[in-house]
Amino acid sequence: LDTNGLSDQAENAYWAALQRSLTQGERLILLRRFAALLKRANRRVEAMMLWEQLADMTQDDPDPCIEIAKYFEWHTRLLQPAIEWTERAIRGVKDWSCTSSKDVHLVALNHRLQRLERKRDSMMAQVS
Repeated sequence: LDTNGLSDQAENAYWAALQRSLTQGERLILLRRFAALLKRANRRVEAMMLWEQLADMTQDDPDPCIEIAKYFEWHTRLLQPAIEWTERAIRGVKDWSCTSSKDVHLVALNHRLQRLERKRDSMMAQVS
């Protein structure tokens, strides 16, 4: 439904589906898709609730943590929570088995973390 421009119907369907008894895998898929729909609709505050559920359900999936970090950085301009969510994503990826994907994710996440810390430090220096 959400790919055919029927976002109201899709939203109602997602809410209804999430009220049902689901396997964890089914719930994860629904939460990811519903959060993406809300993000596309520029309803990030509502998507945040879903990303937080996803982060709690999947300790080693960096994607919901990064979405939350982006929200804090770009929409609330709160860099410390963005840093903390990025650090949480890094911790989760560090638990992955040794793969090239793990290395790629860690490089990207550490780059994001360093950029956020530089941005925070620059803002703090301007205040001083």
